[in-house]
Amino acid sequence: MDVVANVALYTPLGWGGTRRRADAKGAAYAVVLSALLSCGCEWSQVYSHGRFPSATDVASNVTGAVLGVFLALWWARRARGRAV
Repeated sequence: MDVVANVALYTPLGWGGTRRRADAKGAAYAVVLSALLSCGCEWSQVYSHGRFPSATDVASNVTGAVLGVFLALWWARRARGRAV
């Protein structure tokens, strides 16, 4: 259930980061931003007594951002009249 929640919560980050610039640089920006944010969140859990850092969380967060990137690029192509 955590993996599904992490993917769903980071999908808008991928969408929003790519919508600024719908090309490869925008996609890379969104994925790198999500990876840095996710690693920062997991790093903060190192100092928390009730939470534990997990590489699975980082991977599912980045996967959610990549899904958002694909959706944003698909939407941009569709809006330009070139349906995928």
